[in-house]
Amino acid sequence: MARYVGIIDDAKIGVQADKDTESVAYGEEIYLDLISIEWTVDNEMEARATVGGGVKYNTLIPKTAKVSGSLKGRIVDGRALAWPLGTLAAGGGPPDWVASIDTALDYYSIQVQLSATEYAKLLGVKFDGFSITCSIGGALEISMDFKALEFIIATGAVSGTHPTELPFEYYHGVVAWDLVTTDIINDFTINFTRNTEAKRGIETSIATEKRLATEIIEKMAEISLDMTVAVQDTVIVRDALGEPGADIGDTIASIACEITFTRDATNILIFNLSDCKMKSVGGGVFEETDERTWSFSGQALDLDLEISVT
Repeated sequence: MARYVGIIDDAKIGVQADKDTESVAYGEEIYLDLISIEWTVDNEMEARATVGGGVKYNTLIPKTAKVSGSLKGRIVDGRALAWPLGTLAAGGGPPDWVASIDTALDYYSIQVQLSATEYAKLLGVKFDGFSITCSIGGALEISMDFKALEFIIATGAVSGTHPTELPFEYYHGVVAWDLVTTDIINDFTINFTRNTEAKRGIETSIATEKRLATEIIEKMAEISLDMTVAVQDTVIVRDALGEPGADIGDTIASIACEITFTRDATNILIFNLSDCKMKSVGGGVFEETDERTWSFSGQALDLDLEISVT
């Protein structure tokens, strides 16, 4: 079979008015320099046997179809964080927008090209969370997992609206640990998940689409932080050990971690992790030509976001 040639893969994303209605406001893909969107349709299957049927199952029963996927991109506009965090609230400027993990998630529609003449519509999408990473020499990248209620193949071509601005880069970023920028952060990762679950209940009437989930529910939010640090003092180490911090204490300090990206005077993205405690710290001594680089992993109770845009 010959490979397809000349297909321009494209995608677009839009927020839905409710979980059952496709978006009429596509165009949110402009907030990310998209790297990829991947999807999976998982047909849960049950093999059944009967008395007298021997050692072979006699039928396969398809059960709930689960649609999931992921996307990756470089952050151009912080408003993309509304997808996994919920509707943004006006900040009054600056910041222009703020986000909190206490906000319920919206449903989205995603269109992705399948072939030269067909595309897929993923409807009733909820973004489960995100992983944001940045390291020296790289852009501020985000990956998001999602679940969807519906997968439909349609005829036509997808034409997305893509950004012309460059994404946030590492040199736009500053990390303040306990509001003090004392060490050099070589790289960091913020992981956030909503622990969503696609569910189907017993209906009051017989549904025509019996294998589709009918809602995506949100559970407890989990927040973690990983960093590689060029250590210049022992502040973070003391925070990881506990109070009073010179040795392993009975309690561990709760720290605020603020990560700020400033591309210019009007494009600013601030991640605030509060009640953060270190779960692990690893360090060592190295030959003089090597940088003293230690690793830290922490967990936070809260995350909020401040966004300023042009």
